[in-house]
Amino acid sequence: LLGSTEHNPVTAVRVYDGGGNALPSWGVQFHPEAAKTRVERAFEWGHITEEEMDSFQREHDGAGILASFASVVLEN
Repeated sequence: LLGSTEHNPVTAVRVYDGGGNALPSWGVQFHPEAAKTRVERAFEWGHITEEEMDSFQREHDGAGILASFASVVLEN
């Protein structure tokens, strides 16, 4: 487990085989396309906390996050 949140205990993972060897497999659960209206709707529906909603009010660079993730994957 590489990352978690209160409402989603598994947000980032690295996969290993039965012998503990790292496999070329990662997984993430996030939405780089998260626009303000989507974030507000998620809060209204109870999917995220107010603190999480507030953190999305800041500008975020989803494309940059994906590019960084791709770099890590390609290096490993």
